[in-house]
Amino acid sequence: MALIFWCVFFFVWGYFHVSQRILPGVTAAGVQVGGMTISEAEAAIHEQWNMGHQVLIGSEDQWWRTPSLSLGIYVDSVKIARDAFEMGRGSGALAEWITILLGGQPSGGPEILFNEEMARNTLTQISQLVYAAPQPNEIVYENGQWVAKGGLNGKALDVERAVLILRSDPGRVLSQGQLELTYVPIAVETVNSEILQVLNQIGNRPLTASLYDPFSGDIRDYEIGMDRIGPYLGWDAQTQSMTLNTTGLIAEVTTMLETSQGVKVRMDDDLSAVEEAWKSGRSLEFSVVDLPRPYQVESGDTLLKISQKFRLPYWYILQANPGIQPNSLIVGAEITIPSRNEMLPLPYVRNKRIVISIPEQRMRVYENGEQVHEFIVSTGIATSPTFPGVYQVRTHELSAYASNWDLTMPHFLGIYEAWPGFMNGIHGLPTLSNGRILWGNVLGGPASYGCIILSLENAELLYQWAEDGVVVEIIG
Repeated sequence: MALIFWCVFFFVWGYFHVSQRILPGVTAAGVQVGGMTISEAEAAIHEQWNMGHQVLIGSEDQWWRTPSLSLGIYVDSVKIARDAFEMGRGSGALAEWITILLGGQPSGGPEILFNEEMARNTLTQISQLVYAAPQPNEIVYENGQWVAKGGLNGKALDVERAVLILRSDPGRVLSQGQLELTYVPIAVETVNSEILQVLNQIGNRPLTASLYDPFSGDIRDYEIGMDRIGPYLGWDAQTQSMTLNTTGLIAEVTTMLETSQGVKVRMDDDLSAVEEAWKSGRSLEFSVVDLPRPYQVESGDTLLKISQKFRLPYWYILQANPGIQPNSLIVGAEITIPSRNEMLPLPYVRNKRIVISIPEQRMRVYENGEQVHEFIVSTGIATSPTFPGVYQVRTHELSAYASNWDLTMPHFLGIYEAWPGFMNGIHGLPTLSNGRILWGNVLGGPASYGCIILSLENAELLYQWAEDGVVVEIIG
């Protein structure tokens, strides 16, 4: 019986001794690797030690689980597997094997190694997750002045300290299964008191809104206090500059003007100029807007009467109502009266105004609210009238020619289209092609075909004074 045992023993010993497998019963780093090839043993040890161990890493309320290998903590599974393969081979192999079979193997865990580059890469990725930028002081407008409020320090992961802990004793971190991180505070940059002083100098002034009514000529200034401006002001900590929400502020001011005046209002300045105007103290320019409106035709109405009532050339009303029959208006029908702003296409020249009275046959010229001239004029005859309304100087022609009447019109200021393509205007006494000057002896009474006629001298003076955009009001 003993002979059979030893025969079998020596047969198995011989087989494993010459084969590429680890002897049966061998344990390496706590892993049973007997009967495995070296590569199989290396994989089993790597899985058990390098991938199977998890470390809890974090601080306070932020924790993550990660394989120990990601922190650079590992065992040399290749070396351990090769050492296991050598057990029972070489000198004294038979004695080693017998020792293995009897359950006696070298005790103790494997050597715990540390790869700093792997640890640093993982910790750098975590640092990006936990980084908290400092929150700068918020500068706000409160109780009539600018003040700094709030502000929080930031924090960043102390990567170097974590690497030092891992390098000094990776085995301890592995056995504890935890690595507590520490953070480095990032101090918030406080607002300089000089900044607040500057803000309270340049950022604590009202805004003036100048509202112009082109239809009446009235100009009224409104002071917009800091109680309205403050909510739209801010402070950009990065650029160290004050910011103004111009869109929001202008919407606020527009609503205020419309509510107080009961009219539609628009801002005539560019939005980009709002902040500069506020800082420099320049008034922001707004103007009254006339909206289209419905009108119900009354008995006795004609298109000409309606145009005179609403002070618009009648063809504008005709154009706004496609399909209307101008000679047979239906009583009770609703038509659209277009906006009078269509007669005012140019930017306003606010400090000048020309007012023409058809009943008085007089022109009065105003600058900065004061009358500077009064001229005798002749307006259109009954069959070719001058249309009352509010218009603008739109063109300057030193010498215009009207082929319909063979008239040369000196110092012509075009102000409105009496018909599409046909501009009525203000000019000096006209001249026929034969050199004859017309209407010089009838100034002061209707004489023209719709234009407003001045003496030659006065026409030249007005031509030089009135730039394009000056509002011309004609009173019927």
